[in-house]
Amino acid sequence: MVGMSTPSGCTVSTAPLAAISIADWERLLATNPAASAFSLRAVHDAWWGGYGDGAEDLSLVVRTSAGTICAYLPLMRRPDGVRYLGATFHVDYATVLLDFTPGSCATRAATALAAALLQDNAPLDLRRLRRSDPAHALLIDALTAAAREQRRTATLTVEEPAPAIDLVGVTDLDAHLERIDKKDRHEIRRKFRRGESAGVAIDASDDLLRDLPEFIRLHRSRWGEGGLFTSTPKG
Repeated sequence: MVGMSTPSGCTVSTAPLAAISIADWERLLATNPAASAFSLRAVHDAWWGGYGDGAEDLSLVVRTSAGTICAYLPLMRRPDGVRYLGATFHVDYATVLLDFTPGSCATRAATALAAALLQDNAPLDLRRLRRSDPAHALLIDALTAAAREQRRTATLTVEEPAPAIDLVGVTDLDAHLERIDKKDRHEIRRKFRRGESAGVAIDASDDLLRDLPEFIRLHRSRWGEGGLFTSTPKG
């Protein structure tokens, strides 16, 4: 895709991450107060460096008639042939950067992005979009409208959140165990007793940085190359 003009007066083209200056990225990010920490440029640079092997950077940039960048959408095609929002496989939130300064073209830019995305018939999976982010909401609405006009199907589903534990007011393990299911509580305590009988000391860390190497060692002894801390650059 090279300089596709749209009825909105914007021009959409592909632009890999390296082609977008840090200044332009930071300018757009600053106008998106709902963007998460995962939208920082450094996160995307690190993702492509660690996990980008085999993925094709299809990211889209939207420019006004004056040539100013008013939107950027990280996009990739993975080996399965599906297009995904860049980095969403390993982070919690998607990145959609629109210029939300007063009088900007955020809505027109979202419409332009939707038209460009639907121009390609390859499968499109935009996971991790969330309506609580205005940029995401504009893109969702634009895609839904564009799909309807083209008599195509845009399916919206809610992604199940990862399990979480509320530790507010919990200062030790026993306090946490008292809040969980009786069967699970009994099983955890059984494993603790088994570990202690084998000479394993279990206590709270007062210096996480000091104890991190031991945590990594234990993780590796359990999960090996299938865990987080592998001997590869990704680890």
